[in-house]
Amino acid sequence: MNVLRLFAYRQNFDEIHATAHESPGYFVRLYVLLTLVTSATGSAWWYYYQMKAAPDLSPVGFFIMACLANYLGLLFLATMVSWGLARQSRKSWGVALPEEGRLAFFRPGVWAGLTIGLLYSFPLWVVGLALIAAHVRTGFGVQGISGLVAFIYGIKAVRDLYGVPRKRYLYLFVVSPLLIVALIGIVLAIAIPQWLNYERLVEAAQAHASPVSERTKISPLAQLRRDDASCTGGLPLRLPLHVSRWYAGTVVGFMPRLLALSIVFRSEAQVHGTLEPAYMSNQRVFIHPAHLGPRARFIAVVPAGLSVRLGERVRVAGARASHRFACQYIPSLVMP
Repeated sequence: MNVLRLFAYRQNFDEIHATAHESPGYFVRLYVLLTLVTSATGSAWWYYYQMKAAPDLSPVGFFIMACLANYLGLLFLATMVSWGLARQSRKSWGVALPEEGRLAFFRPGVWAGLTIGLLYSFPLWVVGLALIAAHVRTGFGVQGISGLVAFIYGIKAVRDLYGVPRKRYLYLFVVSPLLIVALIGIVLAIAIPQWLNYERLVEAAQAHASPVSERTKISPLAQLRRDDASCTGGLPLRLPLHVSRWYAGTVVGFMPRLLALSIVFRSEAQVHGTLEPAYMSNQRVFIHPAHLGPRARFIAVVPAGLSVRLGERVRVAGARASHRFACQYIPSLVMP
């Protein structure tokens, strides 16, 4: 079957059904091929621009992680769609499902529909990758939209192939678990910081309740340093109170938002503190330090209101403890 005919699948239902019946592995192979192409291309781009979450993450490791992420997404999506198909067939308004075997756990029609969705998203994915390679920030948004297109058109194609009359029925089986997980994540994201702040306030109140003579009173910054001595896990904040290091280097890349978030979590675990919220959404850049090897990189945050360009030489102030909040820190900042 000609792959281009899948872009007009509504006009080629008979051919798709015949292909799924006569060669049920066709759509599985096509889906796997598309997944390998996107994972390999993404890995090559990742390595070329050295956008690494860790210095020891190889392109092969990134490729395996991308394939695994695609497989887990497919497993969830195909399972929920298959469950929705089975449930609708028992409804008074539903349609009976044809007798067909399973291929890699799922019906050939499910594979066909999800492959069509992936094909619809592929052009957008390529455009997004090209924009990211050109350091255009909207490229990440385009790639996000390509994933949404694969999701919507994949379920829509499965629904059309099996003739499910209710348009929103299959979507509910896929979206509902995602909404529940997102709701739990939002609740935890709100509750955990509040609980941590409550514990800090209790500890601060207990510390201030102890009698302190006028001779032993200390300055506010010294008091903050004492507060920083019992941060995450009861460990001291591993950063100086003032900037102790300055770096000079060249901007060689821009960090994607999702990668920046993972870097923040890892940095917080390393320094036993939390990042000041004002710097959470700032752009992060890769800096090649002067007088070091060509592959040397470190990460710096671009302050709000400041913009940098590729190849621009900058100065970077090293990370330090926050002067306003206990157990929080200010990251390495690009200086104007």
